[in-house]
Amino acid sequence: MAENAIVICTWSAGRDGLPEGAEEILHIGRGLAGALDKDLNWLVLGPLSPGASALAGQYGVAHLQQIDDPKLDPAGSDACVEAIAAYWAEHNPDTLIVHQTAEARVVAPRTAGRLSKAVVMNGISIEALGSNYQITASAYGGDTRVIYEVGAGSILSFIPNAVVPEPGNGEPVTAEALAFDLSGVEERVQVVERA
Repeated sequence: MAENAIVICTWSAGRDGLPEGAEEILHIGRGLAGALDKDLNWLVLGPLSPGASALAGQYGVAHLQQIDDPKLDPAGSDACVEAIAAYWAEHNPDTLIVHQTAEARVVAPRTAGRLSKAVVMNGISIEALGSNYQITASAYGGDTRVIYEVGAGSILSFIPNAVVPEPGNGEPVTAEALAFDLSGVEERVQVVERA
């Protein structure tokens, strides 16, 4: 498997059993991977949706990978951070992209801190600039736009409705099971209520 791929990371099922925002970030990832001539991988933490294989094919995913562990069903933030860190150590992705949800607001910065990587939240668009990326992000509640330039090895989070996804018609991708030991993870953060 190619290292330095653009990796889309999702967890927790949403509509139709697919992770919330998966199509949007797969669309963003496909564009970035194409611009950089890199593989696009999709890393699923926890149970794999029945529709994931077909969706991966529609967005040009080279490798659909899954870490299925009891600690990721449901996926807690500590287990997600541990799983992504273990994956990063073994696969060395170029960039990791997540859809910005309440959980991603916790997981992305904590993972970046653990791995000593740059993190950009509230992303709207991305452009490759040589070996760096220029990310336009929403700031101050959406009233302002800010432009960040970060290098490869970053963790990027894109807000809902940042793009209109445009699926292709590729063949379904067979999922590859990955195993990492998450038995020692103790969840320290619990969501008790959502407003």
